[in-house]
Amino acid sequence: MDIVFILDASGSIEFVNFERMRNFVAAFVEEVDVERGAARIGVVVFSDSVRVGFYLDQFASRLDIIEELQSLPYLRGSTNTAGALEFVSNSMFVSDRGDRNNARNVAFLITNSQSNNREETMAEAKALKDKGIHLFVAGVGASFLYNLSLPNPCLVASMERKRL
Repeated sequence: MDIVFILDASGSIEFVNFERMRNFVAAFVEEVDVERGAARIGVVVFSDSVRVGFYLDQFASRLDIIEELQSLPYLRGSTNTAGALEFVSNSMFVSDRGDRNNARNVAFLITNSQSNNREETMAEAKALKDKGIHLFVAGVGASFLYNLSLPNPCLVASMERKRL
């Protein structure tokens, strides 16, 4: 499985929640088989712009991945979720950066759901899905819970019951 984590590093996340995201990814990495190649991990962080933490082919060791996670920057700024999804689709899940043809592609977006452009975000999420990339979304922070309570919350993942 090729897995890319997309971490919201915008100002609305707040540093404490950004730390929680990094810790969550580190705990996840502890549970997958990176060393024998069953899983490859990539990470991007985003706010106004998108920055690569590391590509899918950059690390083959859990310890190296976990160490690199600690150096990911908290960016602040606005929440360009659409830009992050587009970047992941076009620059992370590509063979030049370690994407494998025989591996399932999974993108895991962690955000507070306050995208600065809902329509573009939904279009980019659909484009990921159309490419066969499975997109999952996890919420972080109190604002995520608040946004879920509003009519028509902006969620970008489809809920499919498929075994990964």
